[in-house]
Amino acid sequence: MVVGDVLREKREQKGISLEDIASKTNIRISYLHDLENGNYETIPSEIYVKGYLKLVAESLGLDVSDILALYSEEREKVYGECREEPLDSHKYGIKNIIIFGIGSLIIIFALVSVFLFIGNSDDMQYSKGSSVFFHQKGHSGVGVTGPHLLKIIANETTWIMMVIDNKKVEEYILKRGDVITKKGNEGFYIKVGNAGGVSVFLDNENMGNLGKKGEVVKVSIPQDFKLARSLEKMFQIKKPL
Repeated sequence: MVVGDVLREKREQKGISLEDIASKTNIRISYLHDLENGNYETIPSEIYVKGYLKLVAESLGLDVSDILALYSEEREKVYGECREEPLDSHKYGIKNIIIFGIGSLIIIFALVSVFLFIGNSDDMQYSKGSSVFFHQKGHSGVGVTGPHLLKIIANETTWIMMVIDNKKVEEYILKRGDVITKKGNEGFYIKVGNAGGVSVFLDNENMGNLGKKGEVVKVSIPQDFKLARSLEKMFQIKKPL
């Protein structure tokens, strides 16, 4: 039995509608339909599929680990396991081995170039007006050097996309009571899907509300931290609730 069948069967047994689950989890009804029908490609990324499955499973009283394991098995059957064949010099010949080696060097060079590009992000230009900045008295963040400690407490279900020091990108789906604690030397840039559903603390100081309930907000913390241009496109994608 596939994941969607398990979710639908349990929901119908309990007499719960998709509207009820949507209201409880803040997940769009269209995505709930997709989960039950196995249309995972319509959901932006793997982390959201698993996050939604976790929320739905909990709302239906199902074992989350069982549902995620069943999902992994289902995806493995669809795509199969990718196994690399060992390189056989007798099969491919010296010419193909040389081509393989050159290709590997090109890939390594490209990866090094990307890391150097991101590492030199201080010399880049940045977009203006795409972020909400804190102007709270006593902790504007201007001129304050790191390291910084950021704590986010979820008061309601929400998703969060976060960049730390313009180097590390992380994504979360939080439920009420969940807490994220992160350290950064330069600062943080976050995008929140439910601005009124989180409380944010910088260096143990309450930064106040990010916005209204259900509002999508992008925030620089501290206020003088700027998102690297190489990461801007990532934050232009509107993530679903």
